[in-house]
Amino acid sequence: MSTEYKVISANRSSNRSPKNWRVFEQEMMEKHFGPVLNVDGEDGKSVTQAFKEHKDISHIRWYPDPELITNEEYSGMIKQNKEIGNLPFITNSAEGFINVQNKENAFKVWKENGINCPKFFNYNDKSDFYKQQEEHNIKLPFLLRLNNSVGGKHTYDIRNVEDLDNALVKLDNDYINYTRGNSRIKTTKMCIELIDSVDRDRTVNSSFRIHVAG
Repeated sequence: MSTEYKVISANRSSNRSPKNWRVFEQEMMEKHFGPVLNVDGEDGKSVTQAFKEHKDISHIRWYPDPELITNEEYSGMIKQNKEIGNLPFITNSAEGFINVQNKENAFKVWKENGINCPKFFNYNDKSDFYKQQEEHNIKLPFLLRLNNSVGGKHTYDIRNVEDLDNALVKLDNDYINYTRGNSRIKTTKMCIELIDSVDRDRTVNSSFRIHVAG
């Protein structure tokens, strides 16, 4: 007797790190929603095929690689989401997934929903940076970074004006090297207000991470 799947989990492709489920996550999802069918969420076709083959599917869990998904893979994800009729989603929607990879998109959504976040702007080159900095009135210290890099890479902590021009050149080079052969959803350069969360008297860092689904 075949399994009557209720949920499609559109996961990372097999050639990426298999970080598709946390401990007990799939078991708990199946407890509340029913059997889960794991498919490739990045190949542009498996989700649609699974939906056509399994008529009892009621929900989808979009879980491609948030750090490495390409613009082409993301476009395939949006296309399939339309093909299956915008199926009710668990955690992130297909359209909302761009907010996971791109920091400026996430900041905009947070602000629209009353969540405090740093001031920021995107810029194209050195002259555009100085124009945007004046318009947004972001003072030292601040960060220069790529919007979808991770692990602290391609990020510069600017605390002295003497360091700024050199960091702008470095980030320009980072952008060229990072985007060469790398088609993330939408890579851009950012300046972000630095909020110092370190209490030096108590040697405590009070920063935290927000996880938002939608």
